[in-house]
Amino acid sequence: MAETILAAVRRDSPRRQVTPVPDATLQKLQRLQRLEPAAVSRGWKLAADRIHRDLVKTLKTLRESVYRSLDALAENAEPSVRWRLTDIICDLAGLEDNFESVELNVKGGTISVTTEPIELEGVLLGPFEIELELRYLGQSTPYRVIAKDPQPAVSCDATTHPHVQSETLCEGDGHQPIKHALADGRLYDFFLIVRQILQTYNPGSAYISLNDWSGVECGDCGANVDEDDTCVCDRCGRRTCSDCSCGCDGCDESFCHNCTSMCEGCRSYYCNGCMESCDRCDKTFCKDCLTENQCDDCLDQETNEEQTETLSEAQPETQQETCPSIQPLRVGETEVLA
Repeated sequence: MAETILAAVRRDSPRRQVTPVPDATLQKLQRLQRLEPAAVSRGWKLAADRIHRDLVKTLKTLRESVYRSLDALAENAEPSVRWRLTDIICDLAGLEDNFESVELNVKGGTISVTTEPIELEGVLLGPFEIELELRYLGQSTPYRVIAKDPQPAVSCDATTHPHVQSETLCEGDGHQPIKHALADGRLYDFFLIVRQILQTYNPGSAYISLNDWSGVECGDCGANVDEDDTCVCDRCGRRTCSDCSCGCDGCDESFCHNCTSMCEGCRSYYCNGCMESCDRCDKTFCKDCLTENQCDDCLDQETNEEQTETLSEAQPETQQETCPSIQPLRVGETEVLA
């Protein structure tokens, strides 16, 4: 495995390109060197001063280009002593002392380590596997960060860590140290840097903040749900899940359970502002279920009472009969008292 790693590092380690000196700068320098003596010989003082300033500026630009080329040449020298086979073997041995498990896959060309369970600000995220693929050395992200016991954010299953999404680590300030460690073949340093990032929480660069990791608690049922799946009560401001949120059929606004009531007539839910009480029974109804501030049942009852009262008043007149005290006389009969 150490020989495979050494070959991969030497083959794929990124190299800085030598910065060439721009031809235009050299041509400008040669032209100014010809113009300055000519201006001085002709007594053109202002022109000579301007040419001299341009000459100094051009020389400084040329000097910066030369320095950049020298730096690039220094970095492109022979590999450092860290690329020796014995150093890589020591790095591999050191990984076994610092991680829960280490797996060397010579055939697949991968090195994997497993961290201890990661916990950030009371949120348990579980252990992570850091898998380095040697064939991708020299590319931007030759490794993956895999959750062994995924505890993803409620709102995104692909986000298993505030700084890990789809098995890709947001390196932040660790980008350059990781890049240099891989370029030098310092595998031990590489894995330690990645683990340090996993153990650190930076809310400014998190895919999902830890405050929203378990979702937002519904004010009615108490369940944790995705923030995008919640509604804010237009009356009291309580946040509820979509299952608990009630839409008022009267004003088309959303309310929590405490700020709505069910109409006793149509059985639909309305906000308290769209409900009124029946003047007779004091039950709450929507405005459509009330007629002259009375519900249908009370109206029917009132109508029945009026009809009964009307019948009661009319019954003595219709059923009243004349009861004479003396029977009428017939021919041949004598008056007899009743």
